[in-house]
Amino acid sequence: MLEVASQVITDLHPSIDVLKHVVDRHREVFEAVQKRDGELAFSVMSNHIIDVRNRLAKSSAQAKQ
Repeated sequence: MLEVASQVITDLHPSIDVLKHVVDRHREVFEAVQKRDGELAFSVMSNHIIDVRNRLAKSSAQAKQ
């Protein structure tokens, strides 16, 4: 599943700003895990997943137009 998601995202040709945003979110998750703060890691990861899902839905809708 990760490979499929990765390919879909790559095919979208995200901008540098979008890639930076994604790296920042991953860094936040990593730092929360590193601190052993499970609640924070869960919260940050959940928000990241929702954000990615919304961005992909928006990109998909725009591509269909």
